[in-house]
Amino acid sequence: MMKYATPYRNDLAGFQQANDRAGFEALMKQIEQEAAPEMEAVEDFVIPEDHRQVYTTVGGVPHLDGDYTVFGEVVKGMEVIDSIAALEVNNMDRPLEDVVLKMKVVKK
Repeated sequence: MMKYATPYRNDLAGFQQANDRAGFEALMKQIEQEAAPEMEAVEDFVIPEDHRQVYTTVGGVPHLDGDYTVFGEVVKGMEVIDSIAALEVNNMDRPLEDVVLKMKVVKK
C-alpha cells in the first residue's frame, strides 16, 4: 500500500496539517482503490505465535510492521491509554474525533 501512497505523501500531509479529514479520507479511498487489485492478490498476513509475544501494547500494532518502530512505556496514567483505546474509530483506525496529547519531555 505504501508504494501507492508515496506519490501522494505531500498531499496527505497537507490534509493532516489543515485538519481536513474529509480530503484525507477521500484521497486514502482513491489510493485504496488503486491498490485493491494487488492487495487482493496478497495472502492474508498472520503473525506467528512466537512473534505475538513481542506485542505488549494495548491491542498490538501489526499494521505498522516493517514500516515503523514504535516504543515507549507508560509509567503513570494507564487509564488515559485505556480511554483512548476505547474511542470509536473510522475504517483507517483513526479516532472519529481528534485526540490531543499534552506531553512533557523530562531529561535526567
